[in-house]
Amino acid sequence: MSLSSFYTEKGLDLAAKILAGAQLNITKVTAGSGTTASDAASLENTQQTLTAGPASADGNTATLPVTLAEALAADSYSLTELGVFAADPDVGEILYQVFRLDEPRTITAGGTDACRFYLRYTVGSGGITVTCSPAGLLVDEDLNPLRAELADTVKSHSYYTGDMNVLTGSGIYRVQKNDNLPEELHYGTVLVCHGKNCDTYFQLGAGGYTGSDKSYLLYRKGQEISGAPSWGPWRKLADTAAPALYDLPLASGIALQENTTAKYWKNQLGEVFFWLRGKTTSEFSDSWVLLATLPEGFRPVQSVHTTVNLYLVSGTSTVATANIDPDGGIRVEYSPLAANSHLLLNGFFAASA
Repeated sequence: MSLSSFYTEKGLDLAAKILAGAQLNITKVTAGSGTTASDAASLENTQQTLTAGPASADGNTATLPVTLAEALAADSYSLTELGVFAADPDVGEILYQVFRLDEPRTITAGGTDACRFYLRYTVGSGGITVTCSPAGLLVDEDLNPLRAELADTVKSHSYYTGDMNVLTGSGIYRVQKNDNLPEELHYGTVLVCHGKNCDTYFQLGAGGYTGSDKSYLLYRKGQEISGAPSWGPWRKLADTAAPALYDLPLASGIALQENTTAKYWKNQLGEVFFWLRGKTTSEFSDSWVLLATLPEGFRPVQSVHTTVNLYLVSGTSTVATANIDPDGGIRVEYSPLAANSHLLLNGFFAASA
């Protein structure tokens, strides 16, 4: 894969300002499937925004890594070009430069491939030199060795509810309240280490690992005595930060039932949870009824499906489909939905960011 580039008309104006001393501030990089002209304000067919990593500087050269992930694409498309946007001090955000691929690449929505690009900007007496270097494609088979390693280490994505005191396998275990763990552990991750070399491997001696305020790590030391394992006591390494709870913003026509709350929160693993015991205050005739809206940072990449229990005015109850959509909307599929119908739902998903 190779790329060629050109400045847009507004990009040339900004390049002149940069040579005169203005600062180059890249605001975003987008991917498109069209053929953009030099006088365009955006890519001809914008498909998705790339994820930008932290920029680095070496002398008069700045490097910005950006990643295109198929998992974040809303629809499949043929990638033909990248658009670099920058802030012009006089006119605001502009399409600064366009990089065009030598041949299109198919991007599959929800796929597992990702591609990293490095944008390098060098400012010198001869002007501004800009290059875009693809760092190669990370495809699904490249991830298999890592998946196998994680499968041996991370015992379960679900919360572990067994007796932690009789575990025989080392690993990382996700737990909530567990009767056989220290009383203060209500939420977090447990690191269990069995073997003679735990202190050395995890550097748990004097001045060793202390974890962070975002995780809760417990260490259980073990050593062989006459061929039989003998485990030491639990040792606390760091405190957990319990997730902050927020009031769920309800839509118009939706209210709480008496003496109830509607909450949402995100845990340290980036999973968003929510619950709602509500009721309708007006009648809805649309096939999909908006119940609440999650804010940015608490939304899924793609629509997530769950169920909602409905208790209707007629005295009957039923189960309906509910969606949590990328715009943050929590919607139930039921029509018509009469006023004073009660509903109960909860769910969780991985947030987009």
